[in-house]
Parts: sequence; C-alpha cells; structure tokens
Amino acid sequence: IYTLSRNDTLPISKQLNMINTLANSNLGQLIGAHLNTYNLAQAVESLGGLTEFKAIEKFAQIDEQADMQQQQAIAEQQLTSNLSQPSMQELLME
Repeated sequence: IYTLSRNDTLPISKQLNMINTLANSNLGQLIGAHLNTYNLAQAVESLGGLTEFKAIEKFAQIDEQADMQQQQAIAEQQLTSNLSQPSMQELLME
C-alpha cells in the first residue's frame, strides 16, 4: 500500500482509474452524500483533457431543461394560435 503525502499526486491514469472504481463500487454509494459532484465532474474534465470543450458547467442540466421547457411552451402557443385562426378555405366560404 502506497500512502500519499500532501505534496504527492497520483499519475493521471491512476486518478482516472480511482474515479472509475469509486463510481462503480459500494464505496461510492457509502460516501456519495459527502461528494461534491460539481468538483468531481471538474476533476474528470481536467484529468480527461476535456477542459477545452467546456463541457462541465454548474447546473448545466437545469439550464438546458429550462431552455427546453421554454421552447416547448413557445411551440405550444404557436400551435394553439394557428389552430384558432380560420384556414384560407374557411375564409373563402364566408
């Protein structure tokens, strides 16, 4: 068993392996309440060399869901508006 001092760090491959092991083990469930998932996501982004893609953003999923709900509401309003207007045939019959 190798113990790390405060100044030691594991190689990137070992850090990624540790995160993967943690995610797929009972230990992850045991300590899950104490994990800062945003910081963990940033670690994965950094260790995986994905920082240039800016894929990790705090509460991104919530923002995306809000945008989607807003777009759905606009589409529903447009559909309702279109259905309430008479068609060209109906206008010509009058």
